[in-house]
Amino acid sequence: MSECSLQGLNIPPEEFLRPFFDPKERVCLRVFSDRPGSAFSGQKLECALENLTDMADALRAHNEQGRGIYFVINYGCYFAK
Repeated sequence: MSECSLQGLNIPPEEFLRPFFDPKERVCLRVFSDRPGSAFSGQKLECALENLTDMADALRAHNEQGRGIYFVINYGCYFAK
């Protein structure tokens, strides 16, 4: 049986996402509450990968409020028409 660790990776989010997106590609993020009964209904965010650090404070604030942050690999963003 192999041993595994649930220890987090100590790399910046933009480095983690680099294999999935080019620097100028849009990254779609979803924020959901990880707590049952939360009044927070979720949020959709997006930015170019190269600008992800501009959102770091907002993402950190969501995480500190017990919200999970997920990225969408199939361009699940809404496109303006």
